[in-house]
Amino acid sequence: MPSSPLAALEEAERRLGRLSVTPARVDGGALRCGGCGERVTGRYLVAPNKKAFHPDCLRCELCGAECKTFASDPKRPNVLCCMGCYDDRYAERCTRCDRPLKGEILTALGGKHRCHVKCFTCDLCTEPIASKFVEHPPASGRIICERCHVDKVCEKCDGCGRGMSGAFVRALGGKYHRECFRCRRCSRDVTSRYVEGPDGAPYCRGCHVKIFAPRCACGCGEGLEGSVTSAMGRKFIEGHFKCTDCAREFRRGKFNRVRDSKDGKDERAVCEGCYQKTYAPRCAVCAVAMASGESYVRNATSDEAMCERCDAAPGSVCDDCGFCVTKEFQTKQRRAGFRNETDGATRTARRASGGHAVIGQCEACAREAVNDDVVAAHLMNRVIRFCSHAGARYAPGDQTVAVQLVTADRLARAADKRHAGPNANGPRGVTRTKITLEGRAPPEEWKKIMLGWKLERRGSGYELSEDNGSSPGDASCPTDRTPVKGSCDLADASPGSIQRAAQLARSHPDVSVEEKRILKGVVALKGMSSDALGAVLAHEYGHCYLFMRKFPLLPLAMEEGVCELFAWLWLGGGRWDRGGVEGSNPKGDPRVAAWAERRRRQMEVRKDPVYGDGFRAALRGYEACGENLWTFLEHLRVHESFPA
Repeated sequence: MPSSPLAALEEAERRLGRLSVTPARVDGGALRCGGCGERVTGRYLVAPNKKAFHPDCLRCELCGAECKTFASDPKRPNVLCCMGCYDDRYAERCTRCDRPLKGEILTALGGKHRCHVKCFTCDLCTEPIASKFVEHPPASGRIICERCHVDKVCEKCDGCGRGMSGAFVRALGGKYHRECFRCRRCSRDVTSRYVEGPDGAPYCRGCHVKIFAPRCACGCGEGLEGSVTSAMGRKFIEGHFKCTDCAREFRRGKFNRVRDSKDGKDERAVCEGCYQKTYAPRCAVCAVAMASGESYVRNATSDEAMCERCDAAPGSVCDDCGFCVTKEFQTKQRRAGFRNETDGATRTARRASGGHAVIGQCEACAREAVNDDVVAAHLMNRVIRFCSHAGARYAPGDQTVAVQLVTADRLARAADKRHAGPNANGPRGVTRTKITLEGRAPPEEWKKIMLGWKLERRGSGYELSEDNGSSPGDASCPTDRTPVKGSCDLADASPGSIQRAAQLARSHPDVSVEEKRILKGVVALKGMSSDALGAVLAHEYGHCYLFMRKFPLLPLAMEEGVCELFAWLWLGGGRWDRGGVEGSNPKGDPRVAAWAERRRRQMEVRKDPVYGDGFRAALRGYEACGENLWTFLEHLRVHESFPA
């Protein structure tokens, strides 16, 4: 620091520049001291304002203090001031602390900030800024160090949560550091190519396939990627769609579907070879595997598969139980002379269209075949006891009905019908009855009565006889006036013919007609299983009951419906109390029970205007009577209609 006025002058020259050597003169050119006003002699000082001063008179023009050093504001060059006044009034100030700038000065933001180095601190953490800084907000003049800018101001990375500065990645609706945007599973850089996972995180394609892609349906556990094969509603990796049995690829892409469960959830694909070997449906008759796409028929009773050839062949379906008859058993029966009627065969018949038809029978039913009339009669007695307990009581006459087992052709002749179709669709039982009409009439009416009976005879072939010696069919009138007595045997006539003949005779005056009914018995097919024969005998006993109790003439559908109701009850239908009486299944055999249930179901849904509709109408009437068979039958006998 200067220690004399001369030194002060030299300091002033250093700071403010060299002083002028041409001071202002006053009073005719005499120099006057700018401080005391006296004449200046000897050495003197010239200030920037061109005033001369005694060395001892140089003082601050603002505070008047002696000034060993002085300063001058460039904007006010005529004012001399001490360093203190200069600092207080004219010196440049630090933009951070507002104190005069001295020493090392720092300039920042294009001159917005000129400050002491130690005053250049962060506005957030107040720590000195050593290197980089940021103005935030822009143009605000606020200074933030790089660390505070990143931690407190910058947007946060959606990956690590730290602030971002510089380059970043914009993806998945967020922003990430480049080093943070990596595969969630393997940490591989995915800034160039990535796949968004269900959790919203980025994944490389390989990891996304391994974790989230649908699995290959072959069961390998790999995710679907690239070329995919679609089949059976599922997707497979190309080359993975193979036969599940032999693991070979399908030729020309052809495969067969197989199911390991009935609900179809475990559906698999197999090649044609494995399909034929293991899974192809086999004909239940000939046991030949059917090729894929080949049409076949399902047995309506057993749901067994049958090829079309066997379905059309005679004897392929058991007439007793409805199941298929194997070709092996058919061959065995043929070798035993089954189809040769002269060898004792009972289940072949001549068709109406010519040739022979076979009534099929499976091996199980053949083992229980009934060929003895004594066994059949015993079974009929069981049926009669059962029906009597069920409510069909008070049938006049003996409580036994004769049963005769005959061949199919004899049965067809007894029913006056012909078999049709390859399986000899036709009657399995016939009730044989005989009705004799006896009447008395005046001679003048006798000719008319005879003509009526003779007309009825043409269709039915019943016998006509007279007790006056006339030949059968003679319609000549007697010569005397004695009332004529005659009889007519209508054993083979239909119920309608009988009723019409009797009504025609009674329509004449003074004519009386009496009916005499004789039950000859039941004719049934020989060789049926005991279960099937029991159902047939129960049906035929319905005809016997209606006949012997002299029910009025009923429509065909109504009478057959009642007889089917008898068979339905015998097969276990209804909820009435059987009281321990044996029905179709006295031993409680599950196989017989299942067969009876199938038979009842077939009767309930049978599409036939006589046997199907008639049975359903009878069943509704039976249920309307509270399943009381006696009440149902009495209502039918009196009102000639089913109960509503």
